[in-house]
Amino acid sequence: MLRLHVSCGLIPPAKTSNIGKNYKSSVLQFPGVRWVCAKALREEANGGGSGFVGRNWDPGLEVEVPFEQRPVNEYSSLKDGPLYSWGELSPGPFFLRIGGLWLVTFTVLGIPIAAASFNPSREPLRFLLAAGTGTLFLVALVVLRIYLGWSYVGDRLLSAVIPYEETGWYDGQMWVKPPEVLARDRLLGSYK
Repeated sequence: MLRLHVSCGLIPPAKTSNIGKNYKSSVLQFPGVRWVCAKALREEANGGGSGFVGRNWDPGLEVEVPFEQRPVNEYSSLKDGPLYSWGELSPGPFFLRIGGLWLVTFTVLGIPIAAASFNPSREPLRFLLAAGTGTLFLVALVVLRIYLGWSYVGDRLLSAVIPYEETGWYDGQMWVKPPEVLARDRLLGSYK
């Protein structure tokens, strides 16, 4: 749930002072003006990923960029995704999962397709090479997809200006990140 927290004071009427005799010119003065402060608060059960329970202030909420198109939210959804989360694994578990994917793909797709092309009893070498190569190609496509997804989000985190679409009707807009959002995104993009 989003809430808008606004705190402000009353603005007194302006006082005018004439500064010229031959022409009409005046200076407006606002004695005792108080600034209006507004914050967008998001209340979530887990604190919005910040480690705090309750309200979480996100400076990115003050713009019109849709929630799912903000680079930080794209990063968190990528990190939590079933396939893209492999990009954050250390090399050992990553290669173990890639090997498991290769084995499953080899068994389910590679062997039947290669058996239709080559007779395993007469041409075992061609059969194994065809099954292994086809499977390796599919696994390489999966690894390429993981890399491209992380590269896209990393570029959006490091960029000072990001494109977004308000309605999904190809009405592309550009958003210039405020300094605090840019610093947070660049820190996240550099170390993750």
